[in-house]
Amino acid sequence: MKEQRRVLQVVIPIMLASLVVSAVLEFSTPIFTFIFMHSSFLQSIFIGIFSSSFLLVITALISYFRQKKAAVNQYWLAIAGFSHKITEFAVLHLQEYANQAKTDEEYISLTICHLKELGYGITPEITAIHDKYAEVNLTHSKISFTVKKDNAVYERIEKSFLLAGQVNQKITDIFKVAANMFPQADSRVISAFSKKDSEPALLEKEVEQLARQLSIVNDQEATSNQP
Repeated sequence: MKEQRRVLQVVIPIMLASLVVSAVLEFSTPIFTFIFMHSSFLQSIFIGIFSSSFLLVITALISYFRQKKAAVNQYWLAIAGFSHKITEFAVLHLQEYANQAKTDEEYISLTICHLKELGYGITPEITAIHDKYAEVNLTHSKISFTVKKDNAVYERIEKSFLLAGQVNQKITDIFKVAANMFPQADSRVISAFSKKDSEPALLEKEVEQLARQLSIVNDQEATSNQP
């Protein structure tokens, strides 16, 4: 997309300058025309430059908007895949005792014990989540300069990206709990992750709303196809 933008920045001034020169040569006074004895020849050249530049601008614009849409959709696929990985992890390791425990304290205690039993065994899952977040980072960097900042889609993208960063940090905290590296804050880490208004829950909602804004109908199917 940067290439198309540069093409537009270079070609549009050339196109407009060619049009102005052609108009001057066409509608100039007899004295001005006399000075330029070959005005018709020059006019033909500048009209040719204008025509070819105009076609190049149209082609670049079409390519730009297609790549822009593709970049935004790729970001959605990345953020949806990341959210899906978080949900899978939560179901396997953080919600197992939600229905068994009678109190929040018991639930947190059982979950912490479960994580510490797993220990470094959850490293592959944590790594997979971090890899998904890296993909979110990469796709976000490709669209940050293409969407207007006052655009509703841009605002949704930035909000989801911020939440993804916060969730990724919490996943790191979960790993520290499992590895017994975070003993003083174990309960706070688990409780913060399991709340209904927690960052993972908010991220899931943002992903769904972004899908609606982008007119992505089969969002659940696309998410489930993420490796």
